[in-house]
Amino acid sequence: PLARETLPLSVENVVFRNLDIRSSGRPFEVFVGKGERCAAIRGLRFERCRFTARLPPAFACEDGHHVEDWLFDGCTFRTAAPQEDGWRNRKGFVLKNCAVDEIPADGFGS
Repeated sequence: PLARETLPLSVENVVFRNLDIRSSGRPFEVFVGKGERCAAIRGLRFERCRFTARLPPAFACEDGHHVEDWLFDGCTFRTAAPQEDGWRNRKGFVLKNCAVDEIPADGFGS
């Protein structure tokens, strides 16, 4: 039988509002492997969201995957580990009216 062609992943123009995400790991991760078919993950907007986690968000993808143009508006990021700038310095990532705080690891809770 012929192999079915897999279409590239494309996630665009999605709005998330008033999320409250608490994680024992990272609040979110985007990993796209080298050679994976990804047309784009862009145009995402997070409004008034709260992210509390032991670790900061993480991204591992290549420029050709077009993981870009994300807006965080009025969001709060609280982690028990130092904030890594890699996720905040991605192409087109904008933090508008956001707070990024480190919280004590022993005060994280369960």
